Amino acid sequence: MKTIKNVFINLTITAAAVYLPLLAFSTYSEILRKNTSKARIERINKKRIPAIKNGYLPFYIPSEIKSKVKKTGFYPIGSLPFTKTYYCDEGYGLIKYITDRFGLRNKDEVWVNIKNQPNIFLIGDSFGQGACVPSQNTITSNIKESTNINSINLASSANSPYEYHAILKTILNPILLEKSFKNWVILLFYNNDDILHNQDDFNKLNSAKSIIFENNNGNISPKESYIKELSNIIKTNYPTSQNEIINKLQNKYGYGISKKNLKESFLYKVLTLVPIRSSLYKLKSLFERKISPTEKSIAYLAETCKENCTPIVAYIPSHRNKDPYLDPLRYKKLLREFSLKYKIKFIDSEGLINPNSSIDYSPEGAHLSIVGYRKIGNLISDAIKSEK
Repeated sequence: MKTIKNVFINLTITAAAVYLPLLAFSTYSEILRKNTSKARIERINKKRIPAIKNGYLPFYIPSEIKSKVKKTGFYPIGSLPFTKTYYCDEGYGLIKYITDRFGLRNKDEVWVNIKNQPNIFLIGDSFGQGACVPSQNTITSNIKESTNINSINLASSANSPYEYHAILKTILNPILLEKSFKNWVILLFYNNDDILHNQDDFNKLNSAKSIIFENNNGNISPKESYIKELSNIIKTNYPTSQNEIINKLQNKYGYGISKKNLKESFLYKVLTLVPIRSSLYKLKSLFERKISPTEKSIAYLAETCKENCTPIVAYIPSHRNKDPYLDPLRYKKLLREFSLKYKIKFIDSEGLINPNSSIDYSPEGAHLSIVGYRKIGNLISDAIKSEK
């Protein structure tokens, strides 16, 4: 009995010796992140709250909505349609716009007669969506200005290669089934797209169905069933009234624990070593590549554009200090290799966007500046105009 007790004590001491230093590091990392984020968020909230009182809703992130999905075949690709939406602020003021019929960042007119004209479709994450610049300065706006071709923004914040693949499958494949005018489809990648295989995401992608409804006149819109399911998920899981949204913003960085936001709480992240686990997850990606969501999305782009569109893969580098990632050059090399493998044009913007300069990046964040977005838009436009 005494031996068992001694073994238990020794194991406890060993576990504590391992866990406590990790806990200390995790606490320090989370406090540092929290304090930096809190000061900035509180400043931005002073702009968000008046917008909310004027009828604006937050941009509901599709990849987060996806985690709430229970219905087989449903895959969210945008926020609420035809909605006054506030987005982000990285030095150009709080960005606000009205979503289109798919809940994306376009003037709704871009969807009119898309089968009777050439189009440029941009798929990506927050960079593609245009964080955090005015609508006239986004990549698609710059492309439209340069090429005079209808340019459609299919990007949303926090999208990953799973969402890129889903957008191709649920929106573009149905639209591009019949060849008419020339179309271009661009997959825009960033270093944080370098993710591992996730079986749950893969299953949702695999079951995803078209959300496109086409009427007798050839007009395109999302199916009513899609909009209804999306609205139900958002209303069930997210604040949608003015008071709820404001309370959520004001309490987001509280230290309390509740069942609703347990995994978002400070104590949960510290005690479960989230900062350390996140770093280990990134390190793991250097060695584990059984199935690459990135390659699958590029392969599906090639399949989608086999006959009815011209595919392009583009890469945006992360700022070395504002948004550092493990070995970004390795991911760029992979993108180049995948593009070559599937015979797709690869656009590397790193020669144009300087990862060590602040000129091409926003004043107060990790996204591009107005100048940086213009450079990317012109670079893609030049590639398109060379093939017209």
